[in-house]
Amino acid sequence: MDSKQIYRRTLAIIFGAGFFVALGFITTAQAQSSSTLAGGSPAMNYSRELLKRTDVQDELNLDARQKDTLAKLLNQSPGQITARAIRDMPPIKYRDISKFSDEEKEKWEAEIGRQSAVQAVKFMDEQRREVEEVLRPDQLRRLNEIDLQWRGILALVNRNLSDKLKILPEHYKRIAEIVADFEVKRLNLLDDSENTNSPLYQKRQALLRETEQKVLAILSDEEKISWAQAIGKSFSFKT
Repeated sequence: MDSKQIYRRTLAIIFGAGFFVALGFITTAQAQSSSTLAGGSPAMNYSRELLKRTDVQDELNLDARQKDTLAKLLNQSPGQITARAIRDMPPIKYRDISKFSDEEKEKWEAEIGRQSAVQAVKFMDEQRREVEEVLRPDQLRRLNEIDLQWRGILALVNRNLSDKLKILPEHYKRIAEIVADFEVKRLNLLDDSENTNSPLYQKRQALLRETEQKVLAILSDEEKISWAQAIGKSFSFKT
């Protein structure tokens, strides 16, 4: 294998890893009623994943044309998504990594990983725009409400969302600290089982409830009203 082949292969591996790390959590599970409880980052937007759920499609009253168009956009394999993301990635200056020292290779991989994470966010935004163009304004508004309900109050760790809802900077800082602590503790409670009766699931659920109460306790009455308005009418996720 020549140096250029090594470069392309390494780039694909690193970018693929960086892409899915940046994505944080991709789920097509129909039995989950909370992305955060299932293991997803509350900072992420899950509109695309939610649109795969029949209960959400019914709530939005999607017509046949919309369902058909969305199916083509949403039903891509992880391999297809990664290949498209790599294809659209800006060109990176070629380096002959076969001659790198271990330290140089580590630094190069770290830089590629950083660039891939940035590109992954741009790629996800592009995919989200493709989906949004299929929906009517009222459907998109309701989808955003459902997304916030699926993520829960910890979604306020997303700075853009907090700014939009006029969360005070000092409150946001404390929320970020609480969510960071939650993420560390949650790592030890994740498993591959969707059994809601499993000990780890129960502990994760208790941790989430405790953390949500901590965040709510920080918010002022005005901030709580802003959150309530942002999530809209309560949606009952089918499990």
